[in-house]
Amino acid sequence: AIEHKGPGQYDREYLNYIQQIVRSAARNGISVFIDPHQDVWSRWTGGDGAPWWTLDAVGFNITSLFESGATINQQEYGDPYPQMIWPTDHYRLATGTMNTLFFGGRTFAPEIQIEGQNVQDYLQGHYIASMKEVATVLAGEPNVLGYDTLNEPHTGMLGWQDLRIGGFIRHGWYQTWFQSMQLGEGFPQTVDVYDPPMLYNHTETLNKHAVRAWKDGEKCVWRRAGVWGIEVTGSPKINLPHHFSTVATADVNVVRDHMVPFYKKYANEIRSCDEQSFIFLDRNTDFEDPEETKCPGQYLPEDDFYVWAPHWYDFVPLIFKSFKSWLGISRKRRVPLPILGKDSMISEFRRQMLELTDCSSTIGRGGSPAILGEVGIPFDMDKGEAFRTGDFSTEIYAMDASLQAVESSLLSATIWNYSPDNCNERGDDWNGEDLSVFSSDQRSNISDIFSGIRAPPAVIRPYAMRTAGTPTAMKFDICTGIFKFTFRSDPAVKAPTLIFVPYYHYHQSPPCISVTAGSFQYVISHRTSPCVVTALVAGLALTRKMR
Repeated sequence: AIEHKGPGQYDREYLNYIQQIVRSAARNGISVFIDPHQDVWSRWTGGDGAPWWTLDAVGFNITSLFESGATINQQEYGDPYPQMIWPTDHYRLATGTMNTLFFGGRTFAPEIQIEGQNVQDYLQGHYIASMKEVATVLAGEPNVLGYDTLNEPHTGMLGWQDLRIGGFIRHGWYQTWFQSMQLGEGFPQTVDVYDPPMLYNHTETLNKHAVRAWKDGEKCVWRRAGVWGIEVTGSPKINLPHHFSTVATADVNVVRDHMVPFYKKYANEIRSCDEQSFIFLDRNTDFEDPEETKCPGQYLPEDDFYVWAPHWYDFVPLIFKSFKSWLGISRKRRVPLPILGKDSMISEFRRQMLELTDCSSTIGRGGSPAILGEVGIPFDMDKGEAFRTGDFSTEIYAMDASLQAVESSLLSATIWNYSPDNCNERGDDWNGEDLSVFSSDQRSNISDIFSGIRAPPAVIRPYAMRTAGTPTAMKFDICTGIFKFTFRSDPAVKAPTLIFVPYYHYHQSPPCISVTAGSFQYVISHRTSPCVVTALVAGLALTRKMR
């Protein structure tokens, strides 16, 4: 959206729109961090993010990506679009090539030049410059905490051991990287198809009409890099099957050698506009890497202005769009194992969240803050049953399970997402996803501020906004309305602890409030909801008054 017209051509109208949104948030007491959102590189490659001209610059023909098998996207595949198939584009030619060049072009494709620059410098340079334009426009906005580096980054083929061997994730067409490269040059390939995910369904031949993914006169960049070639007989041949796994006989360290240099370059440019900006870091979302956190901490020892912001989701509702309050999935091993029982499931969620965020203690000189950059659930579970019946109890309990785990972990989190144009038929209007906590189709009374919010008992919750000490426990029960919060008070802190009390749950003024020590004050804010201000207490409980 920032640079869609062409290299260096910034959309000033859109930049002004971002500024107005940020200022609207400020008027309502909301702090923000800016999320440069992308998924699987671009809308042309099955997701969103980078403009078309980035693909064109490396030689792709964007009109033939789908037909050649270089990508799968909803606009050309049509309806019904396979559920949660978009992440597999990470392992198809178009997205895989762009991510590899973005993070590793200098190392693995040094001969690929664009306008006198290596392709990596060209792509990163334009991306960072566009985000610097955003930072320039927002410089001085007091509610902007900082900037995310890149939503759910993926490093493509970097570190891949053998291009002739496929990966762990199997959904839809399943091909090796070498097969993807051949497809892009117009060589039909017979591949296995997995539907539902991880279950073999049938075999299919892709690109039967020998369509090339590249522009006329352009070779596949990996042929140009010598990774593979075409023999005099016309047969494809792999030359460097281990090209992306080693450099000068040393194993590739993707985080140290390719992600951290990008983080630092991005941070330096953003901070040239606002030197106090926090830089939010998401982990490498390479599903093939069994290391859960992919922590960059040991390579960022000197900086105190990073925030570790990985994403977390309950995989069962996200992938299968179904939820059982007694069933979860363990991620301790490559082969997922079932977790039975609600308490055990929430405990496992908590373990996963803490494992993800523990990395923050190694970032900077004394550790960094951590936040779960995304948490959420789909609202069209069980084939949209809630839309037909009006009963969102499944979605309420699914969201509550995730947020209970956030609370018991004493973590900060942001919920994905709020889409004002969400509707039941098309969801978030992106690849069949429907995670918005608001939908106009659920808005029956425009005079009711809560109308249109999905699963409000779980989404709208009390929480500790400011703590005069160290939090030790926080829990909210959506059935009873009881909220409990305990902390170790710090006598050196003179400011009060601040608890958000949502009007949705506590209509009385005030609700039943008890503290174990000290005193409290109940304050009604015109901008948000009532708050409880407590003075150096060790524990607090909120309870709904009985009617």
